[in-house]
Amino acid sequence: MKYIFCFLSACIFALPSMAQSPVQLYPSQSSSEIQKAIDEAKENGSTILLNEGVYILDKTIEIFNCSNGFVIKGINPENTEIQSAIPLGGKIKPVEDTVVLNRIQPSVRKEIVEIDLAALGIHVSTFPDLMKERQNFPQLIYNDTLLPLSRYPNKGYLYMKKVIDNFGTNDRGGVFEYDDPEHAKWVDALERGVWFTGYWRVPWQAWTVRIKDIDIEKKRVTHSAGIETQNGNDVGIYGGIGSKYNRPYGSGKENYYVENLLEEIDQEGEWCIDFTTQKLYLLPPDNFDETLLSIISQKGPMIHIKNSDKIEIENISFKNHLDDGIVIEDTKRSSIAGCRFNNILGNAVIVRNGKCNTIMSNDFSHIGRTCIEVSGGDRKDLIACNHIIENNYFTCFGIIQQSYAPAVKLGQFTTGIGVEEGNAVGIVVRHNLVHNAPHAAFIYGGNNNILEYNEVFDIARVTGDVGAFYSRWDWTARGNVMRYNFVHHVPRANAFYADDGHAGDSIYNNVVHQAVSGTIIGGGHYNYVHDNVYFNCSSAGISIDARGKQRNYNAQNPDFNRLFEVFQINEGHWDHVYPQMSRFLKTSHLELPIGNDIESNIFINCHLGLRKEGKPEDFRYSHFRRNEDFSLPNSAYEEMFQMKSLKCLQNLIPIEKYHLEECGLYKDNYRIQLPDREKLLNSIKRQEAGFDSIEDQKTTNNNQQ
Repeated sequence: MKYIFCFLSACIFALPSMAQSPVQLYPSQSSSEIQKAIDEAKENGSTILLNEGVYILDKTIEIFNCSNGFVIKGINPENTEIQSAIPLGGKIKPVEDTVVLNRIQPSVRKEIVEIDLAALGIHVSTFPDLMKERQNFPQLIYNDTLLPLSRYPNKGYLYMKKVIDNFGTNDRGGVFEYDDPEHAKWVDALERGVWFTGYWRVPWQAWTVRIKDIDIEKKRVTHSAGIETQNGNDVGIYGGIGSKYNRPYGSGKENYYVENLLEEIDQEGEWCIDFTTQKLYLLPPDNFDETLLSIISQKGPMIHIKNSDKIEIENISFKNHLDDGIVIEDTKRSSIAGCRFNNILGNAVIVRNGKCNTIMSNDFSHIGRTCIEVSGGDRKDLIACNHIIENNYFTCFGIIQQSYAPAVKLGQFTTGIGVEEGNAVGIVVRHNLVHNAPHAAFIYGGNNNILEYNEVFDIARVTGDVGAFYSRWDWTARGNVMRYNFVHHVPRANAFYADDGHAGDSIYNNVVHQAVSGTIIGGGHYNYVHDNVYFNCSSAGISIDARGKQRNYNAQNPDFNRLFEVFQINEGHWDHVYPQMSRFLKTSHLELPIGNDIESNIFINCHLGLRKEGKPEDFRYSHFRRNEDFSLPNSAYEEMFQMKSLKCLQNLIPIEKYHLEECGLYKDNYRIQLPDREKLLNSIKRQEAGFDSIEDQKTTNNNQQ
């Protein structure tokens, strides 16, 4: 394969010497024995060979300050497992406390069992009054399957009927009316703690909040804390509860659910933890075998590599762990290849700083947060880190953190752009397959990163207002390239989304099918969008807007100008790479989209081809050339997406430039077979119509006028 290991010369290295016999490890060996073998390998550069079986870790394996390099390799990734789950066989007892029994639904009262967490040395802290997602909360596993935390409703959501108070006061949060009579069952549980998780304002931001009161006569719920408020005061459309599009009473579509309540266990496999008793309660699965039940609660990464060189991890299955999988920090020329990550409830892999590290040909599934979070390089001096993320398969991630936890995150993003968040320079992300995700596939920032030959489908299953490739809020993010990607069957997402003024992207030679909008330029500058093909986009093939007028995107805005000072851009520090960059903040009319080039794109069966959201004069500083619209019968290209081929359109468009057949995964020494794409595509469940980011932008701007 011509793309495999295309390192720069600075990243080429020799493998550790294989002259010594490998050090053999066996599943019976403890974490301390494994650590001892690794410490010895650090000194002599030998290979550590893991024989088949399950290795149980009770503490983090550390590889610090290793300059010799060595290999940790499993004999067979299917049967060589490292995990931290604690078996629960023999720890399960019937529920005898009558107070507890009276809280359980009569239909399952005799079946629910309990596990004393304190007897296992596990203490679970109560949830805070307000949180974005649960942290360090144990997880129950049965036969390597994550069991569901108790929830009502079991599927779908509850909906607020009407908002009474958006923002609350200093000692309480918002208040709303409810419909479902099930709320009355939770009144007695309030003292022990009841938490609702909901998309209270916008469909891309969930909050979990403790409930202060449930008034069953007025059918009102009162939150314990305000959501994004300042001392209980109105902070505009961005705070409080109730849809920002329907103030003050809400839309009646704001969804929420209650979880971790004993009163709502009614499905096989459901469980909860009572913070007051420190006991876990479970309705066992059918044909229950307690020897297959385990719990994960260990904090810290499974493996932590720091300040080292040439560490290679191959052909190992990492699974069943509460925290992060592998953390690689300030390390160079190291790799993770041919591994599997399953049931890792933190981030599966973190690469922080360092140079020339490779994450290649791994499989990721059932990940709590981000699969790979990678950062590195020096933005101030535009020095590349040359990390490579290649030929990885990502599915079913963002289980705990459902927003801003993509398959791959370039930088350490939370809510906006900061020095650390955007610290990603010279990273290559290519030939990856992403599907079945609650939010984005890739979130990127920084400079001179390349995302190419990736395939994405079936994302934004839970949230909205997102792109398969998503970035936001940075005028210093220049040189990022998205090319030769294939984004399809994403009816709830945009394909490429440069949100909130984001600048400097090059988006070309991509193929998009069945997205909300194929590409959105959210008021930003110097984005180059050309030679893409957009099929069947429900809102627009390409949309560009002038949101900066209402939102004060200008040179005086600290959200945009701060990094120019941090990186000394105004002093000419970047001019050798981006000519005239030092003069950018002196450009007139930065509130309008400037310097964008949109040309030679093809729109087929899109609701609109090119959409300009604003007045005609708002776009006088951007350029639009030779874009074409076509209409074809759907039958002409449906099979094309299944086969990943544009041959049926060869008389209409120059198909050879898109390299569609090369998108996604490929076979190599680690990936000896590929997933069945046809089976995966046929398994996609019908999704509701997608959230239209442009309609959101219009509504937000109108409310700010």
